[in-house]
Amino acid sequence: MAEILISVALFLFIYLLSYYIYKTYFYVASIKPAKLKNKRVIITGASRGIGEELAYEYARYNCRIVLAARSIDILKNKVAEQCRSLGAAQVECVEFDASKEQACIELIKQTVKYYQGIDILVLNHTAAIYEPFFDSDIKTNIENMKNLMNVNFFGYFNTTMAALPYLDGSVTDGQPSQIIAVSSLAGTCPFPQTTIYGTTKHAVQGFFLNLSRELRICEAYQNRVTTTVAMLGLIGTDEALKKTNKNIHCLAADVRKTAQAIIAAGIYGQTRSFAKSKKANIYFATNNSSLRKITQTYLQDRKTGQRFRLNGDQETSYMPEKECLRQDFTQCVKYTPSHLPEKVDLRPWMTEIENQSSISSCTANAMAGAYEYLNYKSTGNQIDVSRLFIYYNSRLKGLKQNQKLADTGSAIQYAVESLEESGVCLESLWPYDIKKVNAKPIQQCYSEAEEYTITEALQVHIDINEMKSCLAQGFPIIVSLNLYKSFDKAKAKGKVPMPKANETSRDSHGRHAVLLSGYSNSSKAFIVRNSWGKGWVSCMVPMYTLHSLYIF
Repeated sequence: MAEILISVALFLFIYLLSYYIYKTYFYVASIKPAKLKNKRVIITGASRGIGEELAYEYARYNCRIVLAARSIDILKNKVAEQCRSLGAAQVECVEFDASKEQACIELIKQTVKYYQGIDILVLNHTAAIYEPFFDSDIKTNIENMKNLMNVNFFGYFNTTMAALPYLDGSVTDGQPSQIIAVSSLAGTCPFPQTTIYGTTKHAVQGFFLNLSRELRICEAYQNRVTTTVAMLGLIGTDEALKKTNKNIHCLAADVRKTAQAIIAAGIYGQTRSFAKSKKANIYFATNNSSLRKITQTYLQDRKTGQRFRLNGDQETSYMPEKECLRQDFTQCVKYTPSHLPEKVDLRPWMTEIENQSSISSCTANAMAGAYEYLNYKSTGNQIDVSRLFIYYNSRLKGLKQNQKLADTGSAIQYAVESLEESGVCLESLWPYDIKKVNAKPIQQCYSEAEEYTITEALQVHIDINEMKSCLAQGFPIIVSLNLYKSFDKAKAKGKVPMPKANETSRDSHGRHAVLLSGYSNSSKAFIVRNSWGKGWVSCMVPMYTLHSLYIF
C-alpha cells in the first residue's frame, strides 16, 4: 500500500512539475523599454551568433553596453558601431579570454570603471567540440574536457563570482540585477557527438539553477539578484547554420525572437527559458503499393482476452505533394559505417508507451510518439498529443469521393500531410476514446493544433547504414512492418514465431506501423516502440522485416 501511495505521489509531483515548467518557462512577456533604458549590460561572446544579436537588442533599448570577446577587432569595427546606430547610450569593448580567471576579474573591473556598476551580466561565450566521443584517445578527451570546462563552465563561474558584489550594489528602481547564462539543450537532452560540450552545459545549468535558490534564501542577495538559464536549441545564426545541414535549417528558431525571449526572461526573473525551434520534422516509412481493402487482424492475449490490432498501416502509392514533406535524408548523413555506434537507444527520452487498443491507429500512435520525442528534443518539454486527432485527419486525406470514414487504418503519407496541414492538439483536449474513433474533433482542437505542426519530412532509403545514421543522429523513424504467413501459427500455439528472412508476407492483410527508436548490432535488430501498451515496451524486430522501399 505504501509503495502505491509513493508511486501516486511521485506521479502527481512529476505532473505538477511539468505543468509548472510549461506555464512558467515558455511564456514570453513583452519588454517594456523603461525596464531597460540606460541599464549597464555586459555581454560576453558578443562578436557573433546570439551574443551579437543580444547586443543589438539591448542597444535598441538605449542600454550602456560592454561587449566582450576574443575578437576585439570585430567588436570595435562591426558590433559596437551597429549598437551605436541602433541607439545604445554608450558602448565599450573589452578583449576577453574566458578560459583565464584573471581575464574574468579584469572584465568586471573595466565595466565598473566605465559605468560605476553592473545591472545585467549576460554570459554567452562558448567553445564546442562536435565529434564521436571515441574518435579521440583518452588523453585527448581529457584535454578537450578540461579546455571546454575552462571556457564554458569556469568562464561563467569566475565572471559571476567577480560580478556578484557589484550586481548586489546596483539595484535600481526596485528592479533586481540580472545574471543570464546562455546554455544549450545539449546540457539537458543527451545527443550523439556532443558528449563533452553537453557535459559543460549541464554543469552550467546545474550551477546557475542552484545559485538561483541560494540567492533567494541569502539575506544579502534576496530579491536583489536573479539568475536565468536560457536553454537554446538550433538558432538561425550564421555560425549555427554553417555547422548544420541545410535540410534542417527550417527548424532553426528566429535569431531576434530568441534574443528578445532571453532578455524578457531576465527582466521577469524566469529561472529557466527554453528557446523553441519553429516546428518539428518527421522521419517516416512509405511503400509503393496500391491502396486496397485490408482485413482486420489481431493478436489476442489468452490470459486477459485483450486484443491488439496487428495491421493498420494502409498501403498507397501516393506521395506527399509538397517537396518539403519528402526531402532526402542522404544529404544529412553524418556517420560513415565504421563510425556508427554499436548500439543506439532513444527510448529513455521518449514519452510513455501508449496502447492503441483494438482500433487501427498504429500509424497515428507512431506519429504521435515521434512528434512527442522531437518536441522534447527541441524544447526540453514533454507533451502528450492526441492520437485520435491524427488518426481522424489522416484518414480524411485518404478518403475517396462519397466514401464514408471508417476504422480502416491510415497510410503514413497521409498522417504526415495531415500533421503539416492541421497539426495536432493535446490528448487532454481530445482524449483517446475508441468509441469516438470516427467522430470529428471539436473546433477548439483545431485551434490548439495550430501550435503543434511539422514543417518537413525527410526520406531515408532502405539502407541499413543510412537508417542507423539517422538513429545515431538522434532521430527516430516511422516504419511499416511486414505481416507474415507464419503469423497464422499464433492461432494454434499462442506465440508469434520469428519470421524467416525469405518468408512470404501476407500482402492482403496490410502492414503494422511502428517507431524505430534504436538498433543493436549484436542482435541484428532495430529497437521498436510499439503501440500495444507498457507490456510491449522492450521490443526488437529483425532488420529484414521492414516492408518499405523508402523511409522519410
